[in-house]
This record gives sequence, structure tokens and C-alpha cells, in this order.
Amino acid sequence: MANVSDKVAQIRQAVYGKDVRESIASSIEAMNDESKSAYDTAQHAPCISSATGNWEIWNITANAYTDTGKPARGETGPQGPQGEKGDTGATGPQGEKGDTGAPFVLGTTIYPTLADLQAAYPSGDTHAYYVGTAEPYSIYLWHGNAWGRFSASGQDMDKYVQSVNGKTPTNGAVDLTTADITDTAEKRYTSDTEKTNLSTAIQSAKIGDTEVPKSGTELQLPSYPSGVQLFSAPLPTSGWNTSAPYSQTVSISGLPDKDGDFRLAPTAAGAPTAAEETAFSCITGSTGTAGSITFNCRDTKPDTDIHVRLVVYDT
Repeated sequence: MANVSDKVAQIRQAVYGKDVRESIASSIEAMNDESKSAYDTAQHAPCISSATGNWEIWNITANAYTDTGKPARGETGPQGPQGEKGDTGATGPQGEKGDTGAPFVLGTTIYPTLADLQAAYPSGDTHAYYVGTAEPYSIYLWHGNAWGRFSASGQDMDKYVQSVNGKTPTNGAVDLTTADITDTAEKRYTSDTEKTNLSTAIQSAKIGDTEVPKSGTELQLPSYPSGVQLFSAPLPTSGWNTSAPYSQTVSISGLPDKDGDFRLAPTAAGAPTAAEETAFSCITGSTGTAGSITFNCRDTKPDTDIHVRLVVYDT
């Protein structure tokens, strides 16, 4: 900034007109320079250097900004106290239902040790397995890359089964009786006696258009109407072919090429055994010609020898 006092003193001390004029002129020039400097400075406000982060001011002589070496940003102060927790926001929309997981199925084999299970299924299996030599066994599941213990079937299962019909588990088991099974219109408890009666009871039967008489739960089959012929066809397990669909052809002397029915005939006197009934249920149909008949099984063949009674209508 120019020294105004010096310029004023020069004007007052000048003797000759020339000196007076020079002093006045230099004073005016100095004031002009000061005005120009102030104007330039006003047009170039201080700014922050993008390179250093320091304040820069306008240098009139260099006609450029000059770094002052003073940081524009001070040091970070201490963290203030945490504010109060805000209100809980609105609940978002419910996501889509995930895929149903794989069912929990126990395998039928009990392995003495985990090493035995790992040797049997080194790459895992969809079933869970019991491991141990005596109860309570441990249950192991495949967890993607290794077998992991789920729980002991006795001790730890109590944590998962709290109660059934108000009964708490003991070593993972809950003893239920028929009293714990409530009869409803859709579900009713059936005793062993009722099951036996149901399995032997026959509501009605016809041969052709003729009703077969019944005494109690037994049909009076000996009283066949006239024109009905009876034949017996033995079906040993060795007679079925080896792959589905299965079939077995039986030659029967005197068998006419007529319509008829077939039913299970017990091998021994009395009612058929459960094994015979299961085997008979495998038969899904038959085709016959004079002197022979072929029985068919679509998916499963009998694993027990059975006899079939043929009822042929000679009409």
C-alpha cells in the first residue's frame, strides 16, 4: 500500500513549479495503483487449492494465486454424543414364500459308528440315519459337505417334542393309548376285532345277474346257479416272468371260451391268509381262450403261491 504521508510531504516541500507538478503526478499514480490493486484483489477471492488443500490468495505482482501454506480444513474434532433412537419405520412388504424343503426321512439301517456311516455314504444321502450300538441312538444328517449330528433319539429329542396330548416325552418317546385318539366324523379308531370283521365281511356279490346268498359274513358259494362252471388255476411264484408287466399262462382242460370272473381261493381250508390276499391284489386282469387263461400284473407280481377260482358263465 502506498505511503500517502510521504506524497503529501513532497508536495508541501516542493519549491519550483516543476517539483510541485511531479509530486502531484506521482501521488495520483500511486493512488491509481492502489485502486487497481484493490480492484484486482476484490475480483479474485481467496480459494482452496485442489492440490494441497491450503488457502490461496491473489498475487497482484505475479498476476496469479499464491499458496499461503495454511490448511483450509482444520483437524477433526472429537465425536459428539449419540443422538436419540429414531422411530421405527413402516414394515416392508412380505416376501414370497420359499420353496418347500426336502422331507426328513430316516433310513432303515443303523450304523454302529459315524465312520461306518461315512464309509457307506461318503458323498451324503437324502435320508437321515441312526448311529450307535444301543439306544439312545444319535441321528445324523448330511449338511452339504459332511455328516452332522442332529440329536440323540432319547435324551435330546425331549427338547424338540414338548408334549403330545398333554403327555411329556421320556427319552424322546411318548406312550399313547386308544384314549389319546379322538373319534371324529372323518376319522375313527378301529379295534383289532373290528379290523378282522371288516376284512372278512362281504356286503354283496353277484354271479352274472344272480345274487349270491350270504350267511352272516360268508357267501354261500356252493349254491351256484345253473350254467355256471368252476375251474381252479394254480399260480406259483416261479411261473411269473421276470420283468414288468408280469404275466403267467395256465392251461386248464375243458375251459370254454366264455366270459367269467376269477377270485382268490385259499390254499388251505378256511379264509385266505394275509400273504395270499396281498399276492392276489397284484393281479390287474386276465385274458382267456379255450383251454388256457393268462393272468396279468402291471407293476408288482405275487411273492406267494396262490390258487385262483374261475367262475365261467355258460350263457
